[in-house]
Amino acid sequence: MSTESPKNDGTLEESEDDLDYYNYGEPDSYIEYERSMLDKSRIEAFKYSELEVGDVGALLNKDVEIVCNALSIPPSVARSLLISHEWDVDRVKSQFLSNPIAFLIDHGLLPVITCASSASDSYAVMATIKVAQRLGFSVQRYLEPPRVVPGDPCSICLTTPSPSTPSLEFFPDFQKQAPSSDPQLHTAGEVRFPASAGQSTGLYGLSCGHRFCADCWSCYLTAQISEGLITQLKCMAVSCGVSVPEDFVVTVIKGTPMKDKYLSIIFQRMVMSHPALRNCAGADCSVIIHALESPKARRVSCSRCKCQFCFVCGEPYHAPITCSMLKRWLRKCQDDAGTAIYMTAHTKDCPECHVCIEKSGGCNHMQCSQCKHEFCWVCLNPWSVHKTEYYNCSRYTERPDAADDQARQQARESLKRYVFYYDRWANHERSLRLEQQHRAAVCAKIREKVLKKEGTWIDWQHLLTAADTLRDCRYTLKYTYPMAYYSENMANKTLFEYQHALLESEVEDLAWKIEHAQITDRGELQNAMDVCEKHRLTLLQEFRTE
Repeated sequence: MSTESPKNDGTLEESEDDLDYYNYGEPDSYIEYERSMLDKSRIEAFKYSELEVGDVGALLNKDVEIVCNALSIPPSVARSLLISHEWDVDRVKSQFLSNPIAFLIDHGLLPVITCASSASDSYAVMATIKVAQRLGFSVQRYLEPPRVVPGDPCSICLTTPSPSTPSLEFFPDFQKQAPSSDPQLHTAGEVRFPASAGQSTGLYGLSCGHRFCADCWSCYLTAQISEGLITQLKCMAVSCGVSVPEDFVVTVIKGTPMKDKYLSIIFQRMVMSHPALRNCAGADCSVIIHALESPKARRVSCSRCKCQFCFVCGEPYHAPITCSMLKRWLRKCQDDAGTAIYMTAHTKDCPECHVCIEKSGGCNHMQCSQCKHEFCWVCLNPWSVHKTEYYNCSRYTERPDAADDQARQQARESLKRYVFYYDRWANHERSLRLEQQHRAAVCAKIREKVLKKEGTWIDWQHLLTAADTLRDCRYTLKYTYPMAYYSENMANKTLFEYQHALLESEVEDLAWKIEHAQITDRGELQNAMDVCEKHRLTLLQEFRTE
């Protein structure tokens, strides 16, 4: 299903031609206003589609097939390379073709070639050496891998596989496509990938030449998969960094449930690494969002679970702030909210040295432990004046030098500034949580008006539209406070504060009009809705940074 969503309902954008048609005969100023609003609404538009797991698999396999055909490598190797490069097919092909050996070594698909006094006849390493020499690759060192001969035991369990042990077959589909005269290797263009080099003995290994029995491989891989360590599936040999390819894992591990778990994790890795794919943020929802344009931090809405979230970060939609700014703000809220509330309620600064003091007793006579200054906890004046003027604590007196007296150390001022913005963030958060109750109240008011024969249900539909507009404006206002907190030194801060205050005022005016709406003031309410939406979109257009 394809969706283009300037709004949450998934409606398509209105073209300018349609606008001219519907406004035929209208004044030019009105048409220009409508075009201006249409341009502003496009800042929230985002084209995407909703896919099921099978559809995503087919989409990803197209890129895998392109890489396999271009580079003559197995599908599991192609998937691994695409995951590492965020599914940039052209980048994978160009880097591979520029230096295949170095590229595969960098990605852990071939062993690091080292040098020793003796050589080895291991098919896997010798094939790598020959290819490296043919491509002019600089071989600095060469390490002799363990020699595999009939009767060799597994170096982990020390058991010798029976000659009758069934052999395992790796890269079966790839073998049919690229047959080789060498029974131990599968041709892959200029690069040769080792298959089951120990089939005659029942020992199996990777391109590094380290080989172990199938049971040891199965136990090791099963344990790693059970703990979710998919990215750490390396050869079992000490200090060997060669990655275990997908085909090898699926062939060796035993038990369908474990294979299904492994393939599920691999699929999630593919989705998470693809810049144009995003799992729905709804609980237990299997829908995957596919961006049909360049990925942006825009709102997407799942038609199945009705969850709305930012496409880039998966968090709740957060315009006008960036994804990184939201992450910083949420982390700060989690770390500092409790401390900030406690310090604001239970501590004050010493008027003399500005050290933070917590009151531990009932007496208001305080003495700073650092500078020994004595003062009153209530009014912060020197305690000496309280002997004759104690009653002044309860009397407000303007102080022209209050700015100087309220100087605080930077850390406490920063905390107060944070509390200021956090309180307003939390207030809009609470208001949005009451959205369902507010909408239910609006519906109840409509039913009451209809029962009193003060209009039909259609006559009062504008109240629901107004409630939706109020919700959207409050939602945008909520995320302007983190922006204000982190944008203290922004160049256009004054303009931002003006637009912000304007929207705050219009939102409160709209909320009041909804509460006191009558059938005769529909036009006034509609005008308030238009003003709120205009100011909301203007704020997004002027101050959105991504």
